[in-house]
Amino acid sequence: MTDTLTTDLLTADRDTLTRGRDAALDALRDVLAGRRAMTEAHGLAVRGWWYKVALAVADADLTDPERDAVRRDLAAMLDGGRAAEAYDIYTTEHDYMRYRVPVIVADVREAERVKAARARPGACSRCGGLGYISAFRHVDGGRCYSCGGEGVAPT
Repeated sequence: MTDTLTTDLLTADRDTLTRGRDAALDALRDVLAGRRAMTEAHGLAVRGWWYKVALAVADADLTDPERDAVRRDLAAMLDGGRAAEAYDIYTTEHDYMRYRVPVIVADVREAERVKAARARPGACSRCGGLGYISAFRHVDGGRCYSCGGEGVAPT
C-alpha cells in the first residue's frame, strides 16, 4: 500500500476518506469494464475496503483517544504489510468495527482508568489503585494481593 493511504487513514478528514474510497471503487469498475487489467482488482478492492473502514471509524461514537487508537491499529496493519491479510480476515470471518474496535476501545478505557487511579495519593503501587490487575483476571478475578483489592498502598 502507498504512503498516501496510510496518511489518509490517520486523518479525520471525512472528505479525503470519501474521495479515496470513491477513487478505488471507480478504478475497480474500470477493471470490471475491461478498461484496466484484471490483476489490479484485488488491490483495488483492498484499498476500497481500507477507506470504507476508515470512514466507519470517523463516524463511530468514539472519544478522540479511542479513535486515535483505532487509527493507529489500522496504520500498523498497513505498515506491517498485512493489508491483504487484514482485508481477507475482516471481510470473510469478522467485521472490523464489530470485533476489533471494541477490543481497542476497552484497552484505551482500561489505560485511562489505571492512569486516573495512579494519580490518587496513596494508591497501591502494584495495581495502580484499581484493586485488581486485569492481566490476572483468571486468578481470583485479578484481585491485587498487595493491597488486598482495596487499591490503597499497604502500610
